[in-house]
Amino acid sequence: MAAVPTIRELLARKEVLLGAGHYLPHYDYTGVIAAAGFDFIFIDAEHGNRSIESLQHCVTTANRYGVPAIVRAKDKTQGDIEQALDIGAQGVMMPTLETVEDAELLVHSARFGPVGDRGWNPFGPWTGYSQDQNSFKNHHSEVFVVGLIETPLGHENLDEILKVPGIDALMPGPGDLAVKMGAEMGAPEVWDLVSTATRKIVDAGRIAWSGGYGGATYDADAVAAGTRMVNAASDSGLLGYLRGKREALQAELDKRGLGQAKNT
Repeated sequence: MAAVPTIRELLARKEVLLGAGHYLPHYDYTGVIAAAGFDFIFIDAEHGNRSIESLQHCVTTANRYGVPAIVRAKDKTQGDIEQALDIGAQGVMMPTLETVEDAELLVHSARFGPVGDRGWNPFGPWTGYSQDQNSFKNHHSEVFVVGLIETPLGHENLDEILKVPGIDALMPGPGDLAVKMGAEMGAPEVWDLVSTATRKIVDAGRIAWSGGYGGATYDADAVAAGTRMVNAASDSGLLGYLRGKREALQAELDKRGLGQAKNT
């Protein structure tokens, strides 16, 4: 198994980390993403039908390729956050972080004492099944703790959330934000909130992470504004790639008068 660098090690070596979103619940897709050369893999356990067994296979595959995995937890509970880390993910994201209490729960769940209250079980993937009784001591510096700000309430409380110690990065998510606001995807008022949040995150000395929803131009602008992690692609984007290949060939056939529908 390849050595897995920590997110902090990667951030120390590179100005920007390019990752990929992983939504399809099979480890073969994990391998394809890892082989494509991304710095990290963002695995979504919040949506879809991914089981904990599927999630663990995906995390294990990422680690085998030497690519760190960050899991978006199924829900904002201590059990879901702990489980994502226990199966070997290097980082965990709390979905829909909206309040100071949410932020404190995230830190409480993801970090061992005395900073937090994460349960300790040394016999598992996160320790390499080593049963090292002191396995937790260096783990504080390895675990990457992330919050997803994706509602108007989260943006309203962002200044106070940023005062909570123990959170490494925050992602302003425009998708759910637009839905909660009743706005069109990509509406200016949505991007204004996201841009303001990015500036606040950077100014507070935290890592700003872009979900990659706005395309290359937007993401480059976000990086110029201080964002250091970007979801540059996702496995769900395979649908667009396949559709594009089919449509391109169909257009060429139509241009040549080939492959037309038969008269019946």
